[in-house]
Amino acid sequence: GRYPVVIEADPVQKEVGETFKNDKKLRVLELPLANREGMEKLAMIMARRLPLVVVNAPGGLTEPFERFGGALRLALKTYEYRFTMFWLLNSQDQVVESLNAFWEAMPSASVHPIVNLKESENHKLSDFRDYIDHEIRKRVEKQGRTLVMPFGPMAIMNQMAKRHIPFGTLCHDDAYDILAKAELHTWLTSMWKEFDRVIDFEARVS
Repeated sequence: GRYPVVIEADPVQKEVGETFKNDKKLRVLELPLANREGMEKLAMIMARRLPLVVVNAPGGLTEPFERFGGALRLALKTYEYRFTMFWLLNSQDQVVESLNAFWEAMPSASVHPIVNLKESENHKLSDFRDYIDHEIRKRVEKQGRTLVMPFGPMAIMNQMAKRHIPFGTLCHDDAYDILAKAELHTWLTSMWKEFDRVIDFEARVS
């Protein structure tokens, strides 16, 4: 009877909160974490020992973890939570520096970078050589997995951001023909396989 909590912590791009706010199987809250008040409220949520708390943080933002890392580490330990970070790689700019800064603040976190082919120039894995060939990838894959987000049908996928509708709902939307929905379903299946790799890994190390 206790639903997972989804926290929209991005004050600018609120797509996640908007997309899932009407999902009756989730509790969606808007809670910026860049200040002390936000982190205190997050700790209060954790104190209730909810089964799962999902936070959508602003892309590339490590400052809250650097400022409040000590308090967050204590809350995680006190309330017996594991911290899993999915790190979306949209660009090669400063990715290594950002990852290192995050790990310094949250050394016990499990980090799973996601290579997002949609956001690269050629939509290929080779566009991410700065990460793929870097030493930090070895550190990542000792404690986690690198996921590859495949390049999907752009026309229908862009509708999620515009209409704030989850991909699973779009798969059954009569506004799209059977071929478009089949393409999206194939993309979702590929993405679920990537997340299954993380779930299997987390289960082994827990």
